[in-house]
Amino acid sequence: MRLFLLSFLMLAFLWAVPQTEVRADETVKNAEITMYYFHGERRCPTCRKVEANAKAALDKYYSKDVKSGKIVFKSVDFEQNEKLAKKYGADSSLLILVKDVDGKEKVVDITTFAFMNASKKDKYMEKIKTEIDKLRK
Repeated sequence: MRLFLLSFLMLAFLWAVPQTEVRADETVKNAEITMYYFHGERRCPTCRKVEANAKAALDKYYSKDVKSGKIVFKSVDFEQNEKLAKKYGADSSLLILVKDVDGKEKVVDITTFAFMNASKKDKYMEKIKTEIDKLRK
């Protein structure tokens, strides 16, 4: 009985946790800005920190916009989503901001900055804020 209850609780938890993985054919509709974090199946501690800091920045500065869907964060396994990875040239870790501007995508690549400053959370988060604010002008 305990095993059944534990299994049920774990399954309920998995359904309740929002999934951030994106399928290759999934489109982000009505989003003003989409932040994609492309990663491989195996991730080092720095890779995980890059993703966590990006989410933290969105939560700190743009929580209302994330809740409303104006800003969307998508974590994408480039090994499992070849079509989307190819579209953005993601054959390794990649952190980008994407905005539709007059029917064309404007892409801001902040990967290098993110990895170089993964341990400097405040500096990292400020950079994300600066780049998103620039895209919104």
